Amino acid sequence: RYPRLARMARDFLAIPGSSVSVERCLSIGRDVISLRRASLWAETIRLLMTYRAELLLDKRLAKLTAENVLKRPLQ
Repeated sequence: RYPRLARMARDFLAIPGSSVSVERCLSIGRDVISLRRASLWAETIRLLMTYRAELLLDKRLAKLTAENVLKRPLQ
């Protein structure tokens, strides 16, 4: 009946399937934003949080890859 309103509601009221990623992001933010770093610009904080999240993901992927290699039978 109101397609524009329905689209806006879906955009603004979207609920994540899990709050784990949100909690992880807030945890990373707490690590990045400290009293000493409170004067950083929002864009700098966003970049630092993104970089740290990518580093953590790279570490997890490297660990998974190493575990997969160790589990493979010798050829």
